[in-house]
Amino acid sequence: MTFDERVVVVTKKGFTECQARFLTTVMLHGGVCVPRQYARFCGIVHGQKTRKFFAKLVRLQYASMYDCRHNRARIYHLNKRALYSAIGEADSTLRRPLTLNHAIQRLMVLDAIVEDPEMIWLGTAKDKANHLTALTGIKPDDLPHVTVGNSLRRSIRYLPDRLPLGIHLSGRGVLVYVVLDPTLNDFRRFLESSNGQGW
Repeated sequence: MTFDERVVVVTKKGFTECQARFLTTVMLHGGVCVPRQYARFCGIVHGQKTRKFFAKLVRLQYASMYDCRHNRARIYHLNKRALYSAIGEADSTLRRPLTLNHAIQRLMVLDAIVEDPEMIWLGTAKDKANHLTALTGIKPDDLPHVTVGNSLRRSIRYLPDRLPLGIHLSGRGVLVYVVLDPTLNDFRRFLESSNGQGW
């Protein structure tokens, strides 16, 4: 499914196009969001419309709400299987419960995505692999990958890091990476492994 096809299916669940675009973006890139990100994404003031939208998500049980920072902030986790099924991602690991630290990391990634609406953001490994092999000439074997399972049930997972890939209309590509290690060793290893795979 393309991003626009996913959006159309989500609108049929009773959402506006802007709401559906935001929900699809969240489900593809982290599964968690906060109201200010929705307001930024839609270009609206964070107010009554935003509160009504998130209240609806909780009421319909599409999202779970978690209070943090002494009840001054709320994180919403989109975890309803039916919503992910609508975009072809029923088994997404982003539906699973997560720690506050992981939620914050995912929110930082979503912040980068909502700040650059001119980018086409690819979230699933399949979307990224299809784009890179079709439009750049990179061969599937040259994509970053890991092999899992034994010889009888072995499978290859392409682009195993859940990092969004942004493609600008000019053709420029952007990777979002959340640096957690102050020594930058993890980031250095990521760059070396990506370079070793022909990126």
